[in-house]
Amino acid sequence: MRALSRTGAAALIPLLFGTAALAEGYTFTTGAEYTRGDYGTDIDTGSWYVPFSLGYSAERFAWSVTVPYIRVDGSSLVSGVRSTTLGGRGGGPGQSVTTTTDVERVDAGLGDVTLSGSYLLQQETPARPWLGLTGKVKLGTADEEKNLGTGENDYAIQLEAAKGPLDGLIGYNLLGDTATTDYDNILYAAAAFSLPLQRRWRVRSELYAEQSPLAGVDPVRELTVTFSRPLSRDRQLSLYAIKGFSDSSPEWGMGALISSGF
Repeated sequence: MRALSRTGAAALIPLLFGTAALAEGYTFTTGAEYTRGDYGTDIDTGSWYVPFSLGYSAERFAWSVTVPYIRVDGSSLVSGVRSTTLGGRGGGPGQSVTTTTDVERVDAGLGDVTLSGSYLLQQETPARPWLGLTGKVKLGTADEEKNLGTGENDYAIQLEAAKGPLDGLIGYNLLGDTATTDYDNILYAAAAFSLPLQRRWRVRSELYAEQSPLAGVDPVRELTVTFSRPLSRDRQLSLYAIKGFSDSSPEWGMGALISSGF
């Protein structure tokens, strides 16, 4: 079973405090992402991912709840699961099935709800980087019968760091086993570089990688380039493109997000 890439619109929701914060208080984020690839099968698969995220940030802590809608149009051997990533959004690898027959299918519905909590370890200074610690729980709410998820919970923890134009993370994900599949727990990491552009735009390039949870399944390898700018004091727009470099990543993807504080 191939899993859809971990990169979803929710993956790019800004951190709720620290260097990417909009403001203290509540933030609502939504948007849409489309990805496409063959994921090592004979049929191309397209996926829509639409998150609805509510978050709250204070001086030293933040939390968020993300409820996504997903639609998968393509191979029956490709799961609609999202995997773990920056910003407290996540999921897990694809589930196994009892047949290897590859047929076209269209399925849609609720994705895996994700809960996230973050704590600021230290602010950035001239001598020290910004550091944050995030814990995440992916609830197995996506329909297992439609192959939109594994139906199991996953638990992840990650350390995040930023210094000047550089930021990154390293994390560990405990994956829930199904009745038919035992998954290996995985390490994942990301490194990014951002620069200001004209007219308040900012560009950020991120390389992301995660281990494979199953023998014979490729590890995830992706590049995401994001252009973002504030629309007002409490609103931010992000536009991004994705390029995958393995059968566990899409060949390409694009998306947009808008975050509003209140």
